[in-house]
Amino acid sequence: MTTEPTEGFLVTGRISRRNVLTAAGVAAAGAAVSMLPVSAASAGSAEDATTNRALRPSSSGPRAVSVTPGVSYVSTAGQDFKPTNSTSGWQYVGGNGLQLTGAAGQVGTRLNVPQGALITECAFWVTYNDTNGMSALLAPSKNDSSTFQTVLGTPTIAQSPSPQQVDVAIATPVPVDNSLYSYDLRVTFGTAGSTQLLHGARIGYTNNPGLVTFPDPRRIVHGDATPYSNGVTYGPINALQKWDGSGPTGVPAGAKAAFCAVQSYTPGVLTLFPDGATDPGSANYSGTGNLGASLNMVYMLVPLSSAGKFKIHAYFTGKVYVDAWGYLI
Repeated sequence: MTTEPTEGFLVTGRISRRNVLTAAGVAAAGAAVSMLPVSAASAGSAEDATTNRALRPSSSGPRAVSVTPGVSYVSTAGQDFKPTNSTSGWQYVGGNGLQLTGAAGQVGTRLNVPQGALITECAFWVTYNDTNGMSALLAPSKNDSSTFQTVLGTPTIAQSPSPQQVDVAIATPVPVDNSLYSYDLRVTFGTAGSTQLLHGARIGYTNNPGLVTFPDPRRIVHGDATPYSNGVTYGPINALQKWDGSGPTGVPAGAKAAFCAVQSYTPGVLTLFPDGATDPGSANYSGTGNLGASLNMVYMLVPLSSAGKFKIHAYFTGKVYVDAWGYLI
């Protein structure tokens, strides 16, 4: 087991009046941005990919960094990170950067995110100018365990002498439960020295977003694969995964309900209820169209268990389709 170092590291440079004024200007700009109005919350698609975006230095002003309307951000400087072992030293570089000294290793910092928020974005700003490997990740860990429960993204970082933005893919938003988990950002340096630098990082989250909608449907139940029979209860059905196991739907664990289009070409009623709950015995879906001639479709909130699962009690024989269009927190 390694321990967090508390002393013996080299800190170079000194604080000048110019640096203090520069830092104050940056803080004021950040406060101004935080007061800009935002629009309705948006949700990431399950097909989001990890990307690297090079940041070109500009003599006319600060580098442009994209933000998502409706998303709040927590940013941390490279200097806020500390080594996670006792063999690596560190020193400050530039305005807020960090590099390791002595030996390669890992650095980390703990995030302070509101209870109940959903983490939707994660980005790092690094310089990686060698071939020794460098990785960055978001790692929630359970408080009663010494290991990380989930590691979100270990993006491939392209070699470049310039600072670049590295985005960690988050296919399904991460619900924040501070009673059980802590949320860390980690960066692993493949070498010590000036060819690998950490400039900063940020996460984006929505706080109590309510109903979140997707830009496209994600199928949970496919009637062609499993036609339903009258009087049979089906499930548990996992709303967090697509019907064929090809990937996540984007509905996060902990969602109260999935916002779904429930469809069938067969008239009749269904009861959709949370896994683990008693069948209420009353329908919450009804289709009255002509058999095989018209599609019955009802948009509804499908109640979920804490694990994101539900059941369907069929009162007719036919094919049922359920597409997720969002979720309710």
